[in-house]
Amino acid sequence: MSSWRVKVAGVSFENADGGSRQAIVRHLRPGDIVTLRREWNNDHDVNAIAVDAAEGQIGYVPREIARRLASIPHKANAVVTEVRQSSSTIYAGVDITITTGATDGTAARSEHAGSA
Repeated sequence: MSSWRVKVAGVSFENADGGSRQAIVRHLRPGDIVTLRREWNNDHDVNAIAVDAAEGQIGYVPREIARRLASIPHKANAVVTEVRQSSSTIYAGVDITITTGATDGTAARSEHAGSA
């Protein structure tokens, strides 16, 4: 089992339906489970992996991590590690911990609980 803590990319953009990723990010809390969704037809990155919360997409797994995950044949899970609001920017950011090798969110949740 492998894990990465990553900063979600693209959180300042709007979703295709006009929804605000920032509004969704601001409602997230550490420990929330997010879904990783491969975008097979993404014109910008053949390995693109979207990060979805229950309310909608919040961004993407960074390109270099997505490239690594694309070569892993088993499921990856993700949990929100941190939501931060910087005083130097109007945007909120979010970090997630991605865990590979588990078939449900249990590994991600237990890893997060141990890092608190």
